[in-house]
Amino acid sequence: MYDNADISPGADLFHAVLWGDLGFGRSSHPRTDTARDRNLSWLRGHGFFASAAADDWYRSWDLEGLVGGVYPYADDTGLDRCNKATTFMTVFDDQFEGQPGDTSTAAAVTVRSYLDVIDGRPVAGPVSPLKAMFAEIWQDWSTAAMSAEWHARARDNWVYCLTAMAHERASLRTGEPLAPDQYLELRRGTSYMPLFLDLIELAGGTECPRVIKHAPPVRIMRLITMDIVNFMNDVLSLHKEMARGDNDNIVLTTRYERRCSLAEAISLTCEEIAAKARRFTELRAGLPGLCAGLGLSGEETSAAVHYAYALERWIGGYEPWQRRSPRYQDAFAQRPPRERWAFEMGGKDS
Repeated sequence: MYDNADISPGADLFHAVLWGDLGFGRSSHPRTDTARDRNLSWLRGHGFFASAAADDWYRSWDLEGLVGGVYPYADDTGLDRCNKATTFMTVFDDQFEGQPGDTSTAAAVTVRSYLDVIDGRPVAGPVSPLKAMFAEIWQDWSTAAMSAEWHARARDNWVYCLTAMAHERASLRTGEPLAPDQYLELRRGTSYMPLFLDLIELAGGTECPRVIKHAPPVRIMRLITMDIVNFMNDVLSLHKEMARGDNDNIVLTTRYERRCSLAEAISLTCEEIAAKARRFTELRAGLPGLCAGLGLSGEETSAAVHYAYALERWIGGYEPWQRRSPRYQDAFAQRPPRERWAFEMGGKDS
């Protein structure tokens, strides 16, 4: 769809300032390394890696380092839950990337088989390592000591994000980037960001009070968190996605809608990232007053403030991880652009 001359600037984006300092704090979990060891042991126990090279390639991504940066407040159980879910979501996504639009029917069949796990239906035939991992993750999530409201939202978000994989393949049929509203609706699902934000409460063991969770400023902060992370990812993975013909990218949507150059679209996207960060900061500053106005207790106010802190840590922790992860930075050296970006599974997924 695109020639290599058009994507050559993408590799240089890792070394540019781009959106500048967003002003969000960063921290790293002190037990990231021990949690990494537990996650790798879990993966190997499931026969997840088809070869030593696949093991090396996965470890180079440092997904556990990402988890330590975006969930620095989690206890050990929370870290394990975040690592398992992050590994699954990342690799499940890679099973579809690079496939053309005419595979959307097959993608839908695969997605339905995972929805069967959520619905408690028996899975026919051999179960792949990836599906066995998902079944374990879903069992853990569905029995966690969380509110009925959290469970209902998490279930709905799993369905939303899993089905987005098939919808993304279907969107390729047009051969054109998505309209802005369709891009946002699809991208929030394909990035699994609603689930990553559900993990804030699951990993921390504290739920944001519902009256605050549904307050317009907090709902907007949630959307800003999703969009900033997705926009940063889209900019820094642009070269990868253009090479394989994917169009679920804010830069490509902006270029198509504005009828501008690729460089201009990148610049506009980076300006939007910075603007969203400023808006997040404005909304967060008003949170204590909002809690007081609603008559929240000290404990409830503390939980609300923690939730805003956790949203900020997602943005602040994600940006440096993506810049250093070979999953994006050295993707062409590690994986030819015509092949899947993930390692091959031990057997055909079903």
